[in-house]
Amino acid sequence: MRKSVLLPLLLFSLVAVLAVLIPTANAFAESRTRGLVLARQGATEHLARAARAAIEDGSFEFLQQQLDRHAEVYGEPSLVVDADGTTIATTGVLQPDRADVLAVVGASADTLPRWNITTITPWGPAHALVAEPVLGGIDQSVGTVVLEARLDRAQRDVAVAWGVSSAAAAALLTGLALIALRWTNSVLRPVRALDEASRAFPPRHDVARFAHSGPPELRSLADSFDQMAAGVERALAQQRSFVADASHQLRNPLAAIRLRLDALSLGTHTDDDLHRIDEDTERLEHIVDRMLTLAGVEHRVISAATGTETAVPKVRVIPSAEGLVMPHVPLHTACGQTLTASGGPVTVECALSDLEEMVELGLDNARKYAGEGAHVRVALQAAGEWVDLTISDDGPGLNDADLAHAQSRFWRGNGSDRTAAPQSGTGLGLAILTGLARANGGTLALAHAAAGGLELRIRLRSGAETA
Repeated sequence: MRKSVLLPLLLFSLVAVLAVLIPTANAFAESRTRGLVLARQGATEHLARAARAAIEDGSFEFLQQQLDRHAEVYGEPSLVVDADGTTIATTGVLQPDRADVLAVVGASADTLPRWNITTITPWGPAHALVAEPVLGGIDQSVGTVVLEARLDRAQRDVAVAWGVSSAAAAALLTGLALIALRWTNSVLRPVRALDEASRAFPPRHDVARFAHSGPPELRSLADSFDQMAAGVERALAQQRSFVADASHQLRNPLAAIRLRLDALSLGTHTDDDLHRIDEDTERLEHIVDRMLTLAGVEHRVISAATGTETAVPKVRVIPSAEGLVMPHVPLHTACGQTLTASGGPVTVECALSDLEEMVELGLDNARKYAGEGAHVRVALQAAGEWVDLTISDDGPGLNDADLAHAQSRFWRGNGSDRTAAPQSGTGLGLAILTGLARANGGTLALAHAAAGGLELRIRLRSGAETA
């Protein structure tokens, strides 16, 4: 991916630099060529005026002096011929019978200057012939001034200028390449970190969080990956813990069933063994059903923590305490308990099915452990942005040590301060209740009730403002 990002940037930088370098180099070469042409035009026009005077006067000494002076200044050979092609003055090694000299002399007979100097380049010709006609009184050519212009100095100037421009362009391109490389590394740093984290995640599951950098889109991607990784870590941790707890809890009923089946096969069973096998099977089925319920609730808790939509819709309900507990009154009456409700109606942001199940779990816990003759109270009360659903009893309650562990999976009290047998439940009720509260954005807190028993305080978000 680094090449895919860096190569287009380098190519764009190269094109941009060349787009500036080439016109600049051409402009300098053309400017240097114009300067040379203008200088030689001035020199040939001066020599043409001297040649006209010499032809008219018949004296060529001054003309020869001017040619020598030109050769001294510019180091260029030159000659002057009259209308008949006869050389009347010359300097240097320029021969009048050269084919190229004869060609420019013949071409200048139409009284127009002949200039063969093209744009100067370092690899171009080192000399160029130029011809200037000598005009008489009626604008007729009475002779021709020919000189061989030296281009080597101008070529050196162009070469130096092009070299400096190329060096500047190379430095600029290097700077742009370094900037592009640094920018690419900055952009791809979170991508590489995400790649390393993704590769390290499967075997270790403990990927360290990294500092986010780069564009906002990649920082958002990194945040999403962190959330995903945290969710997966929590899910894997819960999965391992769940499997370990489930294995431990299922071992006892399975072992009991196996022992009784062995007794049946050996013929040493009692008449009560079949009945006990049926009870153990029902208990095992109940534990498995509770485990499936807890697994679904914990999945919803993880989904809520990572911002993932869950399959259970959040609806706003306006329950009253009496309406919530009415289906449970006969069950408590059969257990010798009194069930009362107060408060409401209130509005909460919670799935109605979840709210009803939380009430059922809380009341089921009270039926099992509050004891006969207990008074169970259910109260609904709005508290600002929250709604408190409280289920309390005046039974034996829990001590402080048990309160700290009562919401753990498969936890059961030791029976010292509860009236029911320690193994009468699955140990999953309060864990499921805690998960349902968290899945709906709420909490569950256990405390000592004012009447002396256990108090379950379920706190859910109020929907009064948005209802």
